[in-house]
Amino acid sequence: MTRYFLQLATILIFILSCLSLNAATIKGRIVNSNNGEGISNATIKVINQKYFAISDAQGNYVLQNLPAGKYFAIAKSIGYEESAQELIVKNSNEIITYNFSLNSNNTSIQEVVISGKSNVSDASARFSERKADNIINVVSAKTIELSPDLTVANVIQRVSGVTLERNNSGDGQYALLRGMDKRFN
Repeated sequence: MTRYFLQLATILIFILSCLSLNAATIKGRIVNSNNGEGISNATIKVINQKYFAISDAQGNYVLQNLPAGKYFAIAKSIGYEESAQELIVKNSNEIITYNFSLNSNNTSIQEVVISGKSNVSDASARFSERKADNIINVVSAKTIELSPDLTVANVIQRVSGVTLERNNSGDGQYALLRGMDKRFN
């Protein structure tokens, strides 16, 4: 009986591997049309199909297991206009490259609401850090007041995981979080 299941499993694995060989892979890059930089977390979806992908930090995406045929795909991201493109898969075994270029969507928001709390002690800051659903760092007003730093940029540099990139005059220009590129912060 065990031998029968082993043979059946071997046959199924062989069939599944053959089926995966008959599927094309479409890969490419989704970029900002203004500067050519990759757009991270952009989505690309094949219309009326189950295939979709999300771009990585450099804007690269991969759509796998597409059978031969013609498809239409839409690439979109927040802050950009959608871009549609026809994808043609001739052979089922090929790797095809299609790049998408998205234009910035210059929309403005009507209102920004900034709120604050009157309880600004160090104890309340530590309590907020402990009770948060994710990992956060809070710098209380008292900590900023007692700090020898003259600018907020220098105060932020004291937070764990934050480094400051300075411009030619020595002022803080970009806060780099956990080593991420400055365009993501």
